[in-house]
Formats: sequence, structure tokens, C-alpha cells
Amino acid sequence: MPPNPTPPRLAQQRQRATISSQRSSSSQEEGIEVTWNRVRVRALADRDPAMVDRLHAEVRLLRSLHHDHIIGFHKVWLDRDNGVLNFITEVYNSGSLRDYRDRHKHVSVKALKKWARQILEGLDHLRTHDPCIIHRDLNCSNVFINGNTGQLFV
Repeated sequence: MPPNPTPPRLAQQRQRATISSQRSSSSQEEGIEVTWNRVRVRALADRDPAMVDRLHAEVRLLRSLHHDHIIGFHKVWLDRDNGVLNFITEVYNSGSLRDYRDRHKHVSVKALKKWARQILEGLDHLRTHDPCIIHRDLNCSNVFINGNTGQLFV
């Protein structure tokens, strides 16, 4: 069995970090639309400064992943003065799978099978990464969709 890359304590503390803001923008460097995410980590930093470094390292690791069904991270940096972890990701025009399902109540079995396959392909990529990555919070709020293509991202 592969080693557990995220101790349970870190997983619990990570749940306390919340995305305080998210906004779409365009990257003039890359010529693409991106989403800017800001996660407030000040409260976590006060209790366990090393945990903020581990969270930052985790997002940097995610930035190194490249797969058709893994969220694309472009940049990440830690603003220690303001206690904020910033990261830039690709834009997913339909938001989370939960949001999409709230707007579209009836989805065909064919589409559900396609989505399941895409999620499993993304998880398989994480599992076969060295070191192995375990997604500890897989739910519809953490799966994103481009509704115009039906492509999902874990």
C-alpha cells in the first residue's frame, strides 16, 4: 500500500481553510482566461505555521500535474503578510458538478457514464503519480465541468 501523503491532521486543518474569493480574469502572459483563488490561512498560520507551508507545497505539487481530467494550476504563491495562499487555475465555465446538476436536473445515463470515466481517469493519474496522491475530498463540489464540452476535472 502506498504511503499516506497527507496526514489526517493536515486534512482536518485544510478543511478549515476557506476560499475567501474567486474571480475570473484573463492572463495577458498566457492569452487565456483564468480563475484567481485566494485562500485565507491566517488562522491556520497562527495555530500551526508549518501547516501553511505544507498546504503551499501541496498546491505546488498539484501545479506539477498535467492530465486531461485534472484541474490545471498555473501559478501559486503565499502572501505571508496577509495570511493568504493565492493560486491561479484554468476557468471551468459551468463551475462545479454540483452547480451544474442543480441547473440541469435530467442528465442521460450516457453522460453519467462519460463523467464517471473521466473522474476515474483523473483519479488513476493521481494514484499512479510518484509519490501517490490520494484525493481526500472527492464530491460534486470538487469536480469541475466545462459544460460546452462535457469535460470534467478533478
